Amino acid sequence: MRPSLRLPSTLLRAVPAACYGSTLALRRWARGRLPRSEGLLGRLGAVEREGFAVAEGFVPAPECDRLRAEVDRLLEEYAADVQRTSNGGDERLFGADRVSAAIGEFASHEVLSGCFAAYCRPRKPQCMTMANRIRATPENLGSGNGWHRDSVGARQFKAILYLSDVDREHGPFQYLRGSHRPTSRVRTALELGTRFDSNRFDTGEFDDYFAGHPDLVTVTASAGTLLLADTTGLHRGAPLTSGTRHALTNYFTDGPPADHVLRLVVNPGGGAA
Repeated sequence: MRPSLRLPSTLLRAVPAACYGSTLALRRWARGRLPRSEGLLGRLGAVEREGFAVAEGFVPAPECDRLRAEVDRLLEEYAADVQRTSNGGDERLFGADRVSAAIGEFASHEVLSGCFAAYCRPRKPQCMTMANRIRATPENLGSGNGWHRDSVGARQFKAILYLSDVDREHGPFQYLRGSHRPTSRVRTALELGTRFDSNRFDTGEFDDYFAGHPDLVTVTASAGTLLLADTTGLHRGAPLTSGTRHALTNYFTDGPPADHVLRLVVNPGGGAA
């Protein structure tokens, strides 16, 4: 996989620590050093402001075809490690980069690692890729099982790659613009009458609130579109009403993932003989 922006690892290591966490400082450092870096950093700035950013055409269509087939193969070969959520409609394989060289390229992509380093200032950056396929089953709740925040604490950063065309019927990513800000957590709790540290809003009683929210953004896009998101903001994959959606998601962490995530990771020796 060869997306249009590549950031040499030697340059990543050379980024001054003072630039981490400051898009403006990183932009100034990069000017004249990283060819075509302004587009990347502009998108990272959008994550700072809005909570998410969209980069269309990050991966060409033929590569998406190949990666979709790879996801289907892995879900069959490592069936025992597949996690089924959304009432069985969403099939997820955590650690797909460990058992697929093609998906491993997405997990180790220097540009995405650089975005994570700049946005979250990790001391021990790590990445794991989750491959998923979700179908329009009658009871599916969408990817992520409804509206939620991944955390109510420190920043969290994900990169999501659409491997299939996604319109409103196919479970598009949805985000409440600006909800990654700490003030949003307070406002949401006051408006919904929930605890300030609540991170899941998936019981159905708040659906009208989200559906009519002025900051609701629905990301419909072609295969190959990349989404960058601070997932402390409110987000979900909308329920599917038709077809199937394939995607890859990079989970970036400072140090190893949490134990409850590690327990889900695929066993590389567990595939079919």
